[in-house]
Amino acid sequence: AIYRSLNSNTDVTLLELNDIILLNSTLKTASYKMFLGDLNIDLIKHSKIREEYLLAMAQFGFASLINTITRPMSNTCIDHIFIKTVPC
Repeated sequence: AIYRSLNSNTDVTLLELNDIILLNSTLKTASYKMFLGDLNIDLIKHSKIREEYLLAMAQFGFASLINTITRPMSNTCIDHIFIKTVPC
């Protein structure tokens, strides 16, 4: 799981996320991997950071399980769950 505050640099967060996924990519102990996060990146609103984030996750084989509003008061989807099926 990962958290990014609203004030932190999104480019740095994406680089750190990339490093975390690469580090964990060598683990082959489960038939699936989950990534949970509150990155304060809205998956509903189209933006450059959203596109970069989704592309990075897709490049590592992760698919989003949540694509609807997770914060009704702000109409945003900033709570994320991604899953990757790992070949056995």
